Amino acid sequence: MKRVAVIASLLLSSAAKADVRDGFVTWASFECSHYAELAGRETERNNHFERGYETGMRLLSELRTGAISKDQAFEEFPIGLSMRLSGPNHDFIIGRVYEAATTNADDRVIRRDNNGYPLPIDEWISNEELVMTRANGLYLSSNCSAL
Repeated sequence: MKRVAVIASLLLSSAAKADVRDGFVTWASFECSHYAELAGRETERNNHFERGYETGMRLLSELRTGAISKDQAFEEFPIGLSMRLSGPNHDFIIGRVYEAATTNADDRVIRRDNNGYPLPIDEWISNEELVMTRANGLYLSSNCSAL
């Protein structure tokens, strides 16, 4: 009986253990959500958004309880996430992270060339079909379907 209790406590403690890699899942899910939206993939957009939101809320709770330290967050989260960890509540913070991730996705689709270099304003992509094609390509090349 004692052995079962020890195994159960080990399983519970490992399941509840914070994983700083979820910072990347949060950021990537929000980016993929926006690629999917721009590409007309509404179901995928909703799924990625929900995953990013849920993972992000869990991360913020783990930060609040100390399961993830602030030092870990600043060292191991994507910079776009770690720079936005302040605010009056978790929804506000998640909104800031979502905005930054979708702006980054917009930059890659609309305001940068295929090599990642900024385009002059007069060359930003505005053709709806081209936006959809580029967003779909980034959705696929970013392995969004693996999230």
